Amino acid sequence: MGLQRGKNDKIHAERIAIYAMKNQQEAIIYQAPSRTVEKIRNLMSLREKLILTKASLIRNSKEMKSLDPEVSKLSDKFQKQTIKGITSDLKQIEKQLDLFIKEDENLSKIYSQAISVPGVGEVTTLYLICFTNEFTTYSMPRQLACYAGVVPFEHTSGKSIRLRPKVHHMANKKLKKQLHMCALSAVNHDPEMKEYFKRKVQEGKNKMLVINNVRNKIVHRICACIRDNKTFEVRKSA
Repeated sequence: MGLQRGKNDKIHAERIAIYAMKNQQEAIIYQAPSRTVEKIRNLMSLREKLILTKASLIRNSKEMKSLDPEVSKLSDKFQKQTIKGITSDLKQIEKQLDLFIKEDENLSKIYSQAISVPGVGEVTTLYLICFTNEFTTYSMPRQLACYAGVVPFEHTSGKSIRLRPKVHHMANKKLKKQLHMCALSAVNHDPEMKEYFKRKVQEGKNKMLVINNVRNKIVHRICACIRDNKTFEVRKSA
C-alpha cells in the first residue's frame, strides 16, 4: 500500500477494499465445515482436555509416592473415582465419534480410505478430517505435508550460506505429532516402510530424517487414496 498516513475505520475499509481488488484472482473462497465436522472437532477438543487431565492426576499420584506415601494413598483414594469417570467419558466420546462417522456417508467413505493406510489410526484420521475440512482445503499432497510440518525446505544464499534443509516451525504441531506416531507404527509394522527405514539408515541417513520422510510418504499415501477414491492396497512382492 506504500507509505500511509492517518488511521480510522473509513481509511482501513478503503485499504482493505483496494487490497482485495488487487488480489481477487488469487482469492480462495472459504468453505465452512459441515455441522458433523464441527461436532467432531468439539468432541476431539474435549477428548484432548480429558486425556491431559487424567494424565496429570496419574502423574501427581506417582510423584507423591516418592515424597509422602501417606498423602499419596489419600490422593489415590480421592481421585480414583475421578480417573474412573474420565476413562468412562473417553469411551463414550469415542463411541459418539464413531456414530458421527457412520451417520455421514461422505465422512464414512473418507474415513475408511484414510485409515486404510498402514500406520494411520483413528485419532489421526479424525484430526485430518477436521483440519482439512474433509480433505477439501488442500488440493495437493505437498500442500498438506507443508501444513503438517513434514516437508524440509532449502536454506541457501549465494555461495556462503549452505544450511541443511529442515522443516519450518510454522506448522500444525498437533497433526505433526500424530503423523510422527503413525510413522513409528509404520516402520515397525509395514514391511515396505520397515525396509525403507533400514535401507536409509544403513546408507548413513539420520534416523529422524528418515522418520520425517516416512511421515511425508504417509501423507502422500492418504491423499492418493482420497484422490483415487479407494482404500490403500499393499504392493505385492514380485
